[in-house]
Amino acid sequence: MAHTKRFRVAFRDADLKADLVGSTVHARHAALRARAQLTEHGITTDLLRRVDPDANDGTRLDGCVKTYVDGH
Repeated sequence: MAHTKRFRVAFRDADLKADLVGSTVHARHAALRARAQLTEHGITTDLLRRVDPDANDGTRLDGCVKTYVDGH
């Protein structure tokens, strides 16, 4: 079985807190579970998705990726 490379994941507490403002309790729990898992185990490239380099608010996101959190 081939080993898939995993990448370290880090979160800035202030950014995560700001992102969760207005979220439902369920969404906050899902995000915090995902944070714990990603921080401990990292992430594989198959879970990463490219983002549009031009964000809606004018932020430049060249070379950035995202992943999706499963709320279940």
